[in-house]
Amino acid sequence: MFKSLAVRQFATESLLRQWRKIALRRKAVVLMYHEVLPDDVDIDAWTVVRESDLRRHLEYMKQNFRIVSIAEAISMFQSDYETEEPLAVVTFDDGYAGNCQVLLPLAEELDIPLGTVRSALENFGGVQRRFTVKGEVNGITVVDDYGHH
Repeated sequence: MFKSLAVRQFATESLLRQWRKIALRRKAVVLMYHEVLPDDVDIDAWTVVRESDLRRHLEYMKQNFRIVSIAEAISMFQSDYETEEPLAVVTFDDGYAGNCQVLLPLAEELDIPLGTVRSALENFGGVQRRFTVKGEVNGITVVDDYGHH
């Protein structure tokens, strides 16, 4: 029984790899994450990816795709590149602290190219008008919080 399960799994994985090669030829899968947080932070939001989930995503992508920066992907599409592996780009849309504190070390550990994202996140000074404490008036804290959208 174990042998037949192993053969079936191997055949399925092999077929999946072949399908990816054909279906994603000269295409790139782009994964965009909004915010990454450590597993122990208690926040329930659909925009948040936990560190352990991101690790699994990146490990899967690394095994099944050639992960490149967005600049590399654009350059490859502008030329006549040929590759056996489908391409993947990993990107993040905001400079949240979790992205800096969780994502960067994880990407470095797994050798995931983030290109200019690293530089942008490391130099990110924060956004203005996102829960910016402006002062206090008559014992009331005044906060400027211009909404994200």
